[in-house]
Amino acid sequence: MSEASRRTAALVSMIHRELTKPRGFKKRGATMNRYLPGDPYGAVHVLNVQASRANIGDRCEVFINLGADFLRAQPAGVYKEHVCPFRKRVGDVWPVEADVDASAEGLLAALVEEGDSFFGRFADAHDYLEDVDRQVKENGGDYSVIGNCGVPSRICEMWVCFGQPSKARAALEGTLRWFAAERPRADPGRVHAFARSLGLEPLNP
Repeated sequence: MSEASRRTAALVSMIHRELTKPRGFKKRGATMNRYLPGDPYGAVHVLNVQASRANIGDRCEVFINLGADFLRAQPAGVYKEHVCPFRKRVGDVWPVEADVDASAEGLLAALVEEGDSFFGRFADAHDYLEDVDRQVKENGGDYSVIGNCGVPSRICEMWVCFGQPSKARAALEGTLRWFAAERPRADPGRVHAFARSLGLEPLNP
């Protein structure tokens, strides 16, 4: 094992021991998961420690990635951050020195502040959708406030599940308008296919 790999593994263990395990996360490799049951959607929280590709010899840097999702059942295996529709990176790159504990003090403080805030927003599906409604209303009914290129599909699925298909339809129609304005060469077929899977066609962008 290289020195960088040793430091990264030590950092992962320390984050889990000091922060995520007391908060109910389970660790597998460099990824930590927590599942909060809900009806019908539970919340999945993910923290991932990603080693930098620039790590050579005793140079060690990591990225800290957070992810969240709402699922109808607890995932059977480890849930990866990159598949989550809601993601956040804590800070930029974090150097890890030979004294891992000492070099991680600032990282742990940032994780407590930013991690608790991020995961708190995605703790309950009903509360989250109420927050989305508030954002859309404050934005004059423009659903682009939720995502930079359309509303995450999970939100539309939950709206349909909770008996609010009109919101999902409006969001997908807004997504089509965004693509038409910002990426006119993009194929809108995937948006229409997703709408059909939810019984929302035809869309009228």
